[in-house]
Amino acid sequence: MSAGSRCPPPVRSRLIFLALVAPLLTRCAAPPSPRADGASPPPRQSPATAVVVLSREPWSFGAVEGQAIQTPHYRIFTTERDPALVSRLPAFLEGALGHYRSAIVKLPEPRQLMDVYLLDNRPQWRRLARWRLGRAADVYLRMQRGGFAAGGVAYYFDIGPADTFALAAHEGWHQYTQSVFRTPLPAPLEEALATWMEGKRARPDGGFDFLPWANLERFDALRRAAGKNALLPLEQLLSLSSAQAIASDAVDPLVYYAQLWALVHFLLEGDEGALRPALGAMLLDAAAGTLHASGPPTAGTGAAAASSPRSRAAALLIRYTGRPLPALNASYQRFIGRLVTPGARSAIAQGRSPLR
Repeated sequence: MSAGSRCPPPVRSRLIFLALVAPLLTRCAAPPSPRADGASPPPRQSPATAVVVLSREPWSFGAVEGQAIQTPHYRIFTTERDPALVSRLPAFLEGALGHYRSAIVKLPEPRQLMDVYLLDNRPQWRRLARWRLGRAADVYLRMQRGGFAAGGVAYYFDIGPADTFALAAHEGWHQYTQSVFRTPLPAPLEEALATWMEGKRARPDGGFDFLPWANLERFDALRRAAGKNALLPLEQLLSLSSAQAIASDAVDPLVYYAQLWALVHFLLEGDEGALRPALGAMLLDAAAGTLHASGPPTAGTGAAAASSPRSRAAALLIRYTGRPLPALNASYQRFIGRLVTPGARSAIAQGRSPLR
């Protein structure tokens, strides 16, 4: 979705701070490669704030004083009054970006700086979204808590440190793909990956480790649904966008997101990691703009099914994995059954796979 111009409000004064020299910058370092055995690389850590902050300048939104912060990959415009949140955000964003680019497969660096707005409260956020997006902001302004990414720009307001960072990890993935991927992923797969990117653990030094398994909220919702025999079949899960899931009386949005979170774990670790190359190839093709250029549909998809917007996510999974949807669903449901066994929650709390 286009968010209009990416130009921020004008900065009010000259540059007043410049941080460390280029050899220390995280953008100069290549992301770690996935391990040859198919397992995830070691947890990505957020870098030190002093390394990633290149400049700070006064900035204002209307009559509200704030600051503009530049890092190797972001321009952050904020009126946030919590100094701890502001000081941790630059390194968090850079660390999350490194995680996006390395956790599954090596993905490209953004071609230009990405803009992030962190407002102190919802009224400011509402005015900013209306000013930037006009009537296109209506769909987002219905949210009472949260934020969004549109047109490669992120719009957040303070909902408490833990939730704000979780939101930034999730929406930051959307911002990254909007900025970098030449072909967008189908909505359910895009949302699945953003949910998988939420997992994190704060360190005593104020930084973060990015651990996709460390998501008790998604795990608990998944376990409750499994216990009630209320899991969605894969075909239904892949036919729903987040907006459709939230609007539906027949679908619990918490279960929808929990199953999307489990879906990415399944593609990475299910069947002994056999499907991980398929997900990696899909992401690389989306980044390159060749997501639909990998040959004709296989394993039972016809041309009509592949062209249907509601089945695009399913068609791509079938195409890239080479497996029919019923077989994928059966393996996926078995994977969830293994995932929610007694004792698994302690591993999730530690950010570890409960399957190893």
